[in-house]
Amino acid sequence: MKPLPSQSLLHALLTYEPATGKLFWKERDTSTFASVRAGKAWNAHYAGTEAFTAVDRKGYLVGAINNTLYRAARIIYMMHYGTDPIQVDHEDGDRMNNRIQNLRSVSPETNSRNMKLFKNNTSGHAGVTWDTNRQLWIARISDKGRTVNLGRFSSIDEAIAVRKQAELDLKYHPSHGKR
Repeated sequence: MKPLPSQSLLHALLTYEPATGKLFWKERDTSTFASVRAGKAWNAHYAGTEAFTAVDRKGYLVGAINNTLYRAARIIYMMHYGTDPIQVDHEDGDRMNNRIQNLRSVSPETNSRNMKLFKNNTSGHAGVTWDTNRQLWIARISDKGRTVNLGRFSSIDEAIAVRKQAELDLKYHPSHGKR
């Protein structure tokens, strides 16, 4: 990940609204532009408007500072805590909800334990699939980058129960696979 601008620079450029999780551009000193005219034009067009409103292909709000693209959640985390997060996890799974209480810095492994249910999931439950050859339900879970087979079951309820217990044992987030 590219390093973030400093907390002081971010506070000079942006205002963060905690109640909504939105960023807004601040008015800038015209001396920071190539010309006073360019500075006045920028302020007239952008100052006070919402910043970081574009959505990237993964569904995150993004915006540019000094021609470098950043995710809004990382900028907000840096503005609030003064540190560059490892990875930002949106605890509720909503990538557009950038309220600070919804953002946490986590390891990639912890972040993967709070994922949505994949769109191509057919069982309705994370880690539970149907084995058409054996006519059994398979339960699996990831741990430390490896897939762990939890067993094959004749009942989907049994496969789900085993998977849910493994999620508890491995400290998966309570909302993992629910959205």
